[in-house]
Amino acid sequence: MRRRASVVVIAMVVSLLLGVCAQAASAFVNVPPANPCGGVYQNPDQSFSVNLPRSIPVVPVYQFYSIYMQDYFWTISEDEKDQIVENYRTGKDTYQYQGIAGFVEENSAAWNVPVYRFWNKETMDHFYTASEAEKDTLARTLKDGTDHYVYEGIAWYAPANDGVPVYRFFDRNAFNHYYTSSTDEYQDLSAQYLAGTSPFRYEGIGWNWYE
Repeated sequence: MRRRASVVVIAMVVSLLLGVCAQAASAFVNVPPANPCGGVYQNPDQSFSVNLPRSIPVVPVYQFYSIYMQDYFWTISEDEKDQIVENYRTGKDTYQYQGIAGFVEENSAAWNVPVYRFWNKETMDHFYTASEAEKDTLARTLKDGTDHYVYEGIAWYAPANDGVPVYRFFDRNAFNHYYTSSTDEYQDLSAQYLAGTSPFRYEGIGWNWYE
């Protein structure tokens, strides 16, 4: 009887813990914060799920694309996202909202690095880099008047040794940067560039984020 009672108690504890985890996950569906139980959250803007590490609060990166300027734009600011949706729906500056591209962190921590944002109005190119040296070089050339990239601050904080790599390319024809977290697309574009059939030159991993 004692053994059976112990089994029943253990089963009740396990059931209770699973219920707590289920409640924690369901409570954070729309804004994925720290997940005390690990697991998978459903992306509210798209149909895929996102695997988040334990105890790391993250925010979505909203993705926009301008066909006219061939420019990708990302922001974690809800206000900035809403302003672009409202003010850039028509005309040459049109940016189409494409949903959530990934998840990053909003605040600095020992395990992440800042991603810096620049804007070049001459080539209509938003540029993102997690390289401190690259950011300082661009900032220096801006002071010298030899570059048209304007520093717009820290866009977000990216995991230094975790997450999915975002590959960076440079379009020699449009003078724009292109980013992708798709390994297949990275390999295809790299192969096409080496074969001389694509203007997209691979420039390395720009940063990591969670998908």
